[in-house]
Amino acid sequence: MKIFSDGSLDGRRAVVVGGGAAGLAAAIVLRARGARVRVLEQGPVVGGRLTPMVLGPFAFGSGEESFAGPQILGRLFARAGHRLSDFVEFAPLDPAASLVFPDGERLAVHRSPDRLAEEIARFSKADAHRLETLWRKWESRARAVDERFTTQPGRGWRGLAECAASPRAWPFAASAASPRTLDGWVRRRFAGDRGMRQVFAWLASRHGVSPHRAPAGLAYPLIMDAMRGAWMAQGGVGAVREALLRLASLMDVRMTRDACVERIETENGAVHTVSGRGFKPLRADVVVAAMNPAKAAAMLSPTEPIVAAAKRLERRRTGRSAFAISLILRESARIRSDARETMLLGPGPREAARQIDGWLVPAASPDIHLYDYGESDGLHGLRIVVQQPPQTARWRWSAATIAQERERVLKRLSKAGVDVRESNILEEVVLSPAEFAKAHGLAGGSLYGLWGGSWRAAFLRPPQSSPLAKGLYHAGSFAHPGAALHLALQSGILAAESAL
Repeated sequence: MKIFSDGSLDGRRAVVVGGGAAGLAAAIVLRARGARVRVLEQGPVVGGRLTPMVLGPFAFGSGEESFAGPQILGRLFARAGHRLSDFVEFAPLDPAASLVFPDGERLAVHRSPDRLAEEIARFSKADAHRLETLWRKWESRARAVDERFTTQPGRGWRGLAECAASPRAWPFAASAASPRTLDGWVRRRFAGDRGMRQVFAWLASRHGVSPHRAPAGLAYPLIMDAMRGAWMAQGGVGAVREALLRLASLMDVRMTRDACVERIETENGAVHTVSGRGFKPLRADVVVAAMNPAKAAAMLSPTEPIVAAAKRLERRRTGRSAFAISLILRESARIRSDARETMLLGPGPREAARQIDGWLVPAASPDIHLYDYGESDGLHGLRIVVQQPPQTARWRWSAATIAQERERVLKRLSKAGVDVRESNILEEVVLSPAEFAKAHGLAGGSLYGLWGGSWRAAFLRPPQSSPLAKGLYHAGSFAHPGAALHLALQSGILAAESAL
């Protein structure tokens, strides 16, 4: 089979630790550049959170249901000399989501600014006019941020400075340095209590952050996501996984499952050998660690600087996790929407954010995300996701806590009109942050990498190129450019390109 290679990595040996979306993206780019690639996955299945959970006639996703911008996937497949459409088809979602307020009023999040403005006008005509006026300006600024920051390898302070060098991106730099929160940024521009504030809250929640805690500079990457729109793969996220695995197989990317990496040996300051359980030691010129950078640092030869760096990385707070329930109902849920995702907004979003991000207790009234899988064989599939604190030393998810949280979530769903009586539930799977941690090897079950409520976590995540060892690169939601599926893929691409 012909490999579309520029010769830059011909004959070099690359090891990718972690077979999730970021790891697969890195492996494909490295192989396309001529490297010999081995993917080491600690679990029994490659794909990470792209791997669906099959329950009855439904294949429930374990991560995001929609995809912001399949263009990133398209560019990945093009690097390998293939067309994405030959592997998986995407369809735009419009509306992307339906937001339901506590009093039952709804707001449809449309991809078109004109249609979104029509929705906002139902709450505030002044805000709708403001949206139409600002959108062009936002579009220009968001693209500048995307070109200078999101699509470039992470460089810490230097990367932010380079981003700010573009006059179009100056507002981003100013808002990034401001102590104002994302919600405060939106409040400055819009008067209504409903409308744009909730749209931005929904966009932020897809990255696992609270608009009441996240820095204002996050607004421009979120605007870029809104411009890309929400897309659904035909066949769900499982189809994306199968497309990536098929492409990797065509390119002869070798994969080892049940491989527990324990050591990344170095020689003269450069990576040399990867060893552990479930595979023979592998010589490596390039290692892409698609995992928590703190864990990767701990695997290096334990010199004093590396031990100190690993401890510094470990002190960085992990982000939000999720409490998820997948249900098969005997009868259809009565919540109906044109959108695949319906979000039931909690009555106290600021307090809920304080509880979740403060790792205090599971929030009393958080937002609840509903993913409707529709009807199949006379049954109805429904997935419920509630963002909650991760599993930490300060907060442990016990069996009793899980049972209490399940009961609270189902009560809120019942009040919203979903028939979740025990007699109506045919099959059910409950996943707490502890289960997510076990299933995906995530620190505390953190689905979104580092905590996004601080300026540093949002914009100064660990860069692709590790300063600890030559040839070591980072990818995944813990690394630049951040959480969300499309950004995890982007991080894998950037890590591989950094090795060129």
